[in-house]
Amino acid sequence: MSTTATPDQFTALPDEQALASTVTALEEHGFSVEVVDDLDAAREAVLARIPHGSTVMTNTSVTLAETGIADAINDGDLYDAARNRMFALANLAYAQSDPLRSWNDGPARKAILNFVADVTDEASADFVKPEQRIATFDNDGTLWAEKPIYVEFQFAIDRVKALAPQHPEWKTTPPFNHLLAGDTTAFMAGGDTKSARPCTAIEIAGEARNTAGTSPWRRAYAACQYRPPLAWE
Repeated sequence: MSTTATPDQFTALPDEQALASTVTALEEHGFSVEVVDDLDAAREAVLARIPHGSTVMTNTSVTLAETGIADAINDGDLYDAARNRMFALANLAYAQSDPLRSWNDGPARKAILNFVADVTDEASADFVKPEQRIATFDNDGTLWAEKPIYVEFQFAIDRVKALAPQHPEWKTTPPFNHLLAGDTTAFMAGGDTKSARPCTAIEIAGEARNTAGTSPWRRAYAACQYRPPLAWE
């Protein structure tokens, strides 16, 4: 086993003198400099300088990730995220060259490809006119993740917790009290009608998924999709 030591110059914070010298050098070369106290302030300072609706490209960057700048640009609705459009084009190109590239080459994959080929080929006896075609997709587990928990359900849980301070009565009102206490067994005992639907109503009334912060999947809820839907957008 080998390890690589990180030089202190890349991990230690600069002292006031070094910081002042850096600011001076940047300003002398035409840069506008603003020194902030923490990551949140850095994010707000940067985003304040980007007009809403601007096309913005973010590359892979620890700084952009840790400050939340990348998420704000790529997962929100205030900017035209060039990175997302680039990936969408790449996914579309891959999908056209190999529609089911993530599938194992087995009977199920062959059956799907053969079916699509038959119903879209005008020479086929099974041809279906475009205006008569209807595509149906199951949601959970097909269009977005369902492990370790349904994305929609996790989002509803987060919304209940976020709104709980505004609803003190939830502490004693099922099913909300079970979620707030972390008692998922009691919550699930209520089933769909008594537990899931009331929480889904709270979620629908809440803010949009793409502005809901970061999910347990380390990305905004709106980004918790499997690859095919990304290519269709």
